[in-house]
Amino acid sequence: MNRVAILCISAVAAVAQIPPTVSQPTNVDFSSGAIGQMPPGWDMPQFVLDAGYRTELRQDDCGRFSVCVAYVEPAVIDKVRAAELTQTFPAGPYIGKSIHFSAWLRLQQASAGGYIHIRMRVDYAHRSSGPLDSLLPPVDGPEWQHREVFAHVDPGAVSITIWARYVPSGFAWVASPSFEVVGDAKVPAPPPSFGVATAEFPLKDALGKTIRYGAWIKTDNVTDGYAGLWWRVDGQRKGEVLSFDNSLSRAIGGKPASGDGTVRGATGTSDWHWYEIELPVPAEARNINFGMILDGNGTAWFDGVKIEVNGAPYLDPQFDFDFESPTPKGFFVGGNRESGRYKVALDSTTSYTGHQSLKMQFVGDRTLSPPVTLTALDPATVDETYRSREYSTPVAIKFINKSSGAVDIYWIDYQGNRVLKRLSLAPGDIWRTGTFVTHPWLIVASDTGGTKEHGTGFRLAGFEPSTSAGGDAIITDRH
Repeated sequence: MNRVAILCISAVAAVAQIPPTVSQPTNVDFSSGAIGQMPPGWDMPQFVLDAGYRTELRQDDCGRFSVCVAYVEPAVIDKVRAAELTQTFPAGPYIGKSIHFSAWLRLQQASAGGYIHIRMRVDYAHRSSGPLDSLLPPVDGPEWQHREVFAHVDPGAVSITIWARYVPSGFAWVASPSFEVVGDAKVPAPPPSFGVATAEFPLKDALGKTIRYGAWIKTDNVTDGYAGLWWRVDGQRKGEVLSFDNSLSRAIGGKPASGDGTVRGATGTSDWHWYEIELPVPAEARNINFGMILDGNGTAWFDGVKIEVNGAPYLDPQFDFDFESPTPKGFFVGGNRESGRYKVALDSTTSYTGHQSLKMQFVGDRTLSPPVTLTALDPATVDETYRSREYSTPVAIKFINKSSGAVDIYWIDYQGNRVLKRLSLAPGDIWRTGTFVTHPWLIVASDTGGTKEHGTGFRLAGFEPSTSAGGDAIITDRH
């Protein structure tokens, strides 16, 4: 029997550049259409339909919303592990303007890995802007959470796509969608961006083995950052990182491992030097990505990449590690958010081996909004005094553990009860999550008897977002 994921709205998805499917935003709020049918104006990619997914309008199971769309997934999830309801329309009326797409989301009865989120993309004649994600993470819990995506439509834009993307398992809902033009002042400052080259490493060649990954790097006036290498090994669950190194931070088994914020990449102006990182690949890994990064100003060149697996040189014809091919073979290159701040391309004027190298150059503006401070709460009184009150204004919050030990992070629910959201956040580690204005959070030192019961454990800090800007929750030792 098919399981059903309820979508009280929708958005859009095609992951390749496609022509408009409607002449203008159509039936965005699902206000028209027959119950039990796909809403007019919307579509699903054919390969998703062929895999057994479908969508249908409903009036029940929508909570406080009057209409919804249900994602019906196949009884067996095979190669297609996500479903999108999409709409693409011409960008012409929006050129020179800022646009905003939003929706309410929730996911119920999900096992590890299920989530729902929204995206938006602006396609140009020769490039795409995205996909652009919400600044807050995908929704994987039963409470209604609001998500929104912003974009600016530059000259030359051809089409705009909006979508809701559902990754089983669980029952997913989307409600009260909206697409509109907004003033530029309402668009949040862009998050940090960087130049990057990304490749996917074959799992079968690395499972249970140790990887040594290196390259020659040359720099010119790299400031406010560094040029380096990165390698990430993902686990089965969404967001689970088993091993990670980006020449700045380092983790093994999901825990910090000598990644103390010391730059191990290239800075300033320097001739060619060799840089390398080494990481284990656990047998339970499900994905491996790696590449090069320029996080800062200036210019960096990369060449002569070498990879060893358990000490043996690794060669694969899908990669050109010397960058002598007409394109960066095996790598996707660009800015991490298609921000236009970085230019990444092959360079035939500078190389360490052969005739070409990969060049990353900062060409934009790195100015960011200053961090916003959250309201600090007295941790001794959070249990007895505070509770979540409303859920109309979503915010992003970043917990930064600058204390000497691991901490547990609790959300205080609408009844004033503790709900454990993050267990054992290690010293120096960071955890980002979504929440709402008026929602209190309590931080308790790990392994001090802290439980879901009021008053337990050594309570270090309390925080509550007071504006939609959110902010950094910096945790220190309490004296």
